[in-house]
Amino acid sequence: MTAVSETSDVRYHAVMDGSPPSTAPRDDLRAAREAVVAEHMRAEMAGDLDATIATFPREPEYDIVPLQALHRGHDEVRGLLGALLGAFPDLGLHADVLRHADDAVVIEGTMTGTHRGAYAGVAPTGRAMQLRAAIFFTFDGADLLRETVYYDELTLLGQLGALPDAAGAPAPQ
Repeated sequence: MTAVSETSDVRYHAVMDGSPPSTAPRDDLRAAREAVVAEHMRAEMAGDLDATIATFPREPEYDIVPLQALHRGHDEVRGLLGALLGAFPDLGLHADVLRHADDAVVIEGTMTGTHRGAYAGVAPTGRAMQLRAAIFFTFDGADLLRETVYYDELTLLGQLGALPDAAGAPAPQ
């Protein structure tokens, strides 16, 4: 059985079997994590790869779930971000919701951008994309460890014109 309790600063779920409750991070830790995420997103959207990677004090991990692509280490993450920003140089994230978990900050929002470079084998189309996304930033204390991105790849490919039409005709090249 799970109970939900709220106090002035903490919301937690406690399992009613005597185990200790899981508590949200302290306010100062929450603020520190939010600052890291804000700097990370600012740097990434500005195309500043060095500043983006610097938000990971340890070896960075970046997981693009729809592509089943986990990138580990500075070189792999730099390559991923360079390719992503090459494909969508005006990449943006419009955050609608920011949530805290025991070891994470989660953003729900809308990704936008214009397809100007190759992406996932699709040549540039010049088309705009706009899709919902959830991004999990995993932390150890205030240290960012991993960014995990969830979105609908089928929606993205459809917006880029990379899918066959309903009649089964091949997608435009």
